[in-house]
Amino acid sequence: GYHETAWIINSFAHIARKHGLLDVCHTVLTKIYTLPNIEISEAFLKLREQAKCHYQKPADYNVGLDVINNTNLMFFTYAQKAEFYTLKAMFFAKLNRNEDANSAFGQAAQIELNQAKGRAEWGRYHDRVFKSDPVSADFSSAPNAVSCYMQAAGLYKCAKSRPLLGRVLWLLSADDPQGLAGRAFDNYKGDAAFWCWITFIPQLIVSLQHREAKHARFILQSLAKHYPQAVFYQLHTHREEMVLARRQYMLRAQTQAAMQAEAAERASAEANGGVAMADGTADGNASNPLQPQ
Repeated sequence: GYHETAWIINSFAHIARKHGLLDVCHTVLTKIYTLPNIEISEAFLKLREQAKCHYQKPADYNVGLDVINNTNLMFFTYAQKAEFYTLKAMFFAKLNRNEDANSAFGQAAQIELNQAKGRAEWGRYHDRVFKSDPVSADFSSAPNAVSCYMQAAGLYKCAKSRPLLGRVLWLLSADDPQGLAGRAFDNYKGDAAFWCWITFIPQLIVSLQHREAKHARFILQSLAKHYPQAVFYQLHTHREEMVLARRQYMLRAQTQAAMQAEAAERASAEANGGVAMADGTADGNASNPLQPQ
């Protein structure tokens, strides 16, 4: 029926957009207007694909924003309204309208508190602001990104959380001297999704030697409580590597110290020999009365 046809059109447009065929996506989406009636869910999918298609064209940012602004959100669910506001904020961010972007992201979060996609996009927005110029960027960008990423990871509870947690670890390593990003990490009280951190165990172990050591230690301790088998092998291997590296360092230090001591003794012996030869020559010259003047 018509509902299946609308679903096929939206699915085909989605695949075309994923492959970068934006003109094909636009052409296919226009065919949905030939149907006599469609469901609200199919209309939402059509508008979302159309907006995302405009989002991939820098010249069409204003056109995509107009598509969302001209949409009557009365008939959509709260989750769908929140996603529209998230798309609106993404367009504002591309147009460098940062205040409007923050306001739209906030409206999306107020409409649907448990929308992981909106939190993730809000975190990416703050991440881009901080990464564009970490020196002169607003100090609130990094902690806001960490907070949004942690909330999104707790709401996703799937493989989509891993890229967000990777960015959290990077932001903690690039924290400012005041530790605002680390404070945002400590203040998060939601679902930490520790099982998603298992793939980052090698990076967490390396982080123990850097600025984010406190937070890496906390995550490793939590992983050891919940998933001890996943942590044991990595920690045991790292311990053996550290012991071997320490032995090699001590051996090199001892060898270098012995070489320096030998060089010092050789230099001292040469200096003493030169002084003795100089003294002997002076005495010989003084005791020879027949030496010509």
